[in-house]
Amino acid sequence: MAGFASDGSLYVEIHEFSGTWAEGTREEYLTVHHYSSQGDLLAVARIPDAVSGPEILSTALGADGGMYVMISRPDAIRICRLHFTTGE
Repeated sequence: MAGFASDGSLYVEIHEFSGTWAEGTREEYLTVHHYSSQGDLLAVARIPDAVSGPEILSTALGADGGMYVMISRPDAIRICRLHFTTGE
């Protein structure tokens, strides 16, 4: 779980996989799903290649109500605000 918003909605981290190890096409993605307080899916943000390589990922709900991701690398740390899509 990534956190609760002030309106009672919920953010959930979900790891998704595609491809296979055998074919060398396996990829892992971190997505953050935003649900209403009634459990309805409101929007999704996807972070490609979230856990591959040396990056360590963390998500957090900011004081401004935005969802942020921290990507750390050996020489830097990046904090980015996630942008959600509704699929509509």
